[in-house]
Amino acid sequence: MIHGTVKYYNSEQGFGLITRADNEKDVRFTFSALKKLGITGIKERQKVKFETETNPDTGKVIAVTLELV
Repeated sequence: MIHGTVKYYNSEQGFGLITRADNEKDVRFTFSALKKLGITGIKERQKVKFETETNPDTGKVIAVTLELV
């Protein structure tokens, strides 16, 4: 799993960004991804672990299987 820190999260818009610890490009995550994993709240600067996959609709890399650290 990749380690990172929540850079931004907007619950009204339903998405956020994670700054990767390996200095690769920031990764987007969605509220639906959090909900699937039972995560009810997340804050900026929260440490997380995650995996990525490519969104088939947009071709963009997104964070999946998030875990709070």
